[in-house]
Amino acid sequence: MVYCLNLTTLHLLWRTKVDEATCFEIFPFDGGIITHGELEIAKLDFDGNKKWSFSGSDIFVSPDGAGVFRIANHQITVKDWEGFEYILDAKGRLVHENL
Repeated sequence: MVYCLNLTTLHLLWRTKVDEATCFEIFPFDGGIITHGELEIAKLDFDGNKKWSFSGSDIFVSPDGAGVFRIANHQITVKDWEGFEYILDAKGRLVHENL
């Protein structure tokens, strides 16, 4: 889950489930938020609405603990457990995969 709180009052503004397992990281991206989950990469708008999500053929972690997630040049690169690499554009579309 990702939660948004009013920092002054700590009142919950919204919450959104972004992954069935866990959410590792959250990044600002292209007018919203990108989440790196175990099973999904997702984009939320700032109101907590899921705009898109992407799943690969395995979990988005590595057996050796090496980094598997990167944002650069307005693209998202993520690797799964087997080492397969996926490159997504800002709309969550797969632009390249290295299987």
